[in-house]
Formats: sequence, structure tokens, C-alpha cells
Amino acid sequence: MTKQYDLIVVGGGPAGSSAGIVASRMGLSTIILEAKSKGRDKYCGGGLTILSQKTLKDIGASDALESIELYAEGHVVVLPSGKVLVDKLEEGSYGLVRRSVFDKKLQEIAQSYGADIIYNFRVSHVSTETDKVVVKNDKGETIEGKYLITASGVSDSLPDILGFPPRPAKEYLGHCWGTETIYPVDAELTNWQKVYGFTPIFLIFGFVTYGYLWIFPKKSHLNVGVGTTLKESEKYGKSHLEVFQKGLKLARELGILSQPAPLKVDRGWLIPGKPRASTYSIKRRALLVGDAAGFVHPLTGEGISGALRSGSIAANTIKEALEKEEPGILASYKERWWKDFGEDAYKYGIILTRIMYVHPRLQSFSLDLIYSDEKAIRLLSSLLGRTDTTATKKLYDYIVKHFPELLIKKFTKK
Repeated sequence: MTKQYDLIVVGGGPAGSSAGIVASRMGLSTIILEAKSKGRDKYCGGGLTILSQKTLKDIGASDALESIELYAEGHVVVLPSGKVLVDKLEEGSYGLVRRSVFDKKLQEIAQSYGADIIYNFRVSHVSTETDKVVVKNDKGETIEGKYLITASGVSDSLPDILGFPPRPAKEYLGHCWGTETIYPVDAELTNWQKVYGFTPIFLIFGFVTYGYLWIFPKKSHLNVGVGTTLKESEKYGKSHLEVFQKGLKLARELGILSQPAPLKVDRGWLIPGKPRASTYSIKRRALLVGDAAGFVHPLTGEGISGALRSGSIAANTIKEALEKEEPGILASYKERWWKDFGEDAYKYGIILTRIMYVHPRLQSFSLDLIYSDEKAIRLLSSLLGRTDTTATKKLYDYIVKHFPELLIKKFTKK
């Protein structure tokens, strides 16, 4: 007889693993189905914001912090105007991880709480009966569960198979490309400490129409990537490699990178910038989390915090549905994630994103406006570091309230 689980989680990334951790800790029999092998990688900057680190502690996954290879106490932002702004976070530091290590650790934590994990299990078929969900792979292997959480990423077809609304249109998608490779990081760290007084991450604007180049150091690796809108990225055609090298050249001219180690594009990824129209299905007894739901901050492209929090919220929602024997409880999932992090990211974040990405001159103007004011700088730093679930709203409210003063400062500050 096939074992039936309380919960099937498809996808072993931060969203799926956090769901598995929280569900297992609450006593739900849980299985995580990962399409790839153990230790698989995903292209991502690998920056754990302050909110992500707090969430890991809150869900009982503090051990995942052991995968942090380096802490960055702040950031260096190069504006389109050429200004270089250095800001140290007041509330904490970025934790920099390699995703292959971090994701594996989260999976192991889920297992330690009792979750089962099957690797190389790619779901190809899902059927829903009155009180259960049945998933199958191409080999005909079958798993049964009472509920399903889909954490299979932005490009996977499972949400479509389940009948969820399609992912957002092209104008709400981003694209990134770059590398994470072995690099003489220590030499750069010594230089950065001397120049900036701390270890930073770098965000360089201005050499692409929209978006930026990031540089995230790890213990012995360097993660460098370019992120922009998908529509903008498609204009580059085969010149993505040239755009990447253009960003590197600028970083070297600014003295940010000094080592001769080669950095070449060897990976890329789609980035959702808006949630799907629906993230729950009572009929299919299913919830979407992480990238599959579209939970990436539209302005910064940061998705780990939304992945961790949505996985936890989804597990708690299903726990309540099981206890009350009422699948209709799944409808409360949207209200829960919206209240927790959704309004901040997808109301205020989308407003700011539209302003920043409507025209390159407006993007440059907006960044200069923010960086003319100390309070606005601190609020943007809180947003970049994702200090809490209201950081975007605080910046938006401040800009709206003090816009005339910011204009005066922008045009008078040298």
C-alpha cells in the first residue's frame, strides 16, 4: 500500500525546504521531491538579507547560517551619474552563501525534523481526488499526499499543469546572467577593507539601460552577475557576454576588482517580479511558494527572504486545513502572505520599480534624489538589506512626504 503523506512539497530550494522544515516541526508527515541531485546549484547572488537570517532562526533553521562563508557589513553603490556611495548597514550584515551549500543544508535540516526527500524526482503528472493529491514522474513512480506545495521555480511547468494562472507577462520578468567561480577573494578583501573600512557587496548602475551589475564575494569564490528586465535583456541578443565584460571593465576602472582572474558568463536565470494572479487552489489542494509564486522583490531582485517566509506561511496554512479538515482554509494563504511581506513588496515595491524602470533618465534622477538625503539613504540601505517586512513602504512614504525637500537637496547638494 502506498504511503500517504500529509504534505508533498515539490522543489528543494529555500521555499520548499522551509515548508518542509516548518511542516515537519509541527508533526506533519512530509516529503520533498527534488527534480535534481543533492547538492545541485542555482544561479543566484547568494546574499542572505537581515530578514532572511531572522526568518531562518524563527523557523528553527539556525544551523543553515553555518553555510555563510562571508559577512558583508554594507554596500557600495555606483550610480548612473558616476557617483560612488558607500554605506554600512546599521542593523546587521549580509550573509553570503553558495547556493549549492546553503540549499543542501536546508534540505538536511528538513530531514533532521523528519521530512523525507527523494532526489531526481521530476513531477510530470498530478491528479487530485476528493481527499488527496497524487503525483507521478516519468518513470511512473507515485507519491500520495493530502496537500501539495509547489516550490518548483519560475520556469517549471507544474503550476501550469495544476491550472494556476500563467506567470506574469514579460514586462514583469527579469533576467540575470553571470558566474560564480573560484577567485582570489582575499586580495580584494584587503583592498576593500582599506578603501571602504568594511567588507561590502557592490551594485553598479549605469552601464545597462535598466538594472545593475552585482559583485558578491564568498570565501574563495566570487559571484558576479548582471540583472535587468527580460524585455531589455532580449534587446542584447548575442551581446550578453559583451555587456557583462563592459560591467567588469567599469568595476576594474573604479578599483573594485584588481585581480587578473578571468570572469566569464556561464549561467543565467529568469526572475519573477510580480506574484501570479492566484497562489492557491482549493480544488487542487495546492499552494505556490517562492519563485513558483513569483515572490521576488521587484525592485531589488532579492528572492530568498520571500521564499523562506512563503514556505513557512504555506506550511502553517496547510496545518490548519488538516486540523479543521477544511480545504477551504487554503484561500486564507493569500491574505497571510500579503499581510506578512506582500503589501510591502508588491504594492510599494512595484510603484518604486515602475518609477525606476520607466526611463533610464528617471532611474538616474531617482537614485540621485535618494542619495541627496541622509535619511533616504538609510531607508534605501534598509530596503537593500531587507531589514524587515516594511522597509519598502518606509522608503516610499518618506519620498512622498519629503519630495519637495529632496528636490531642493538634489539640485543644491554638491
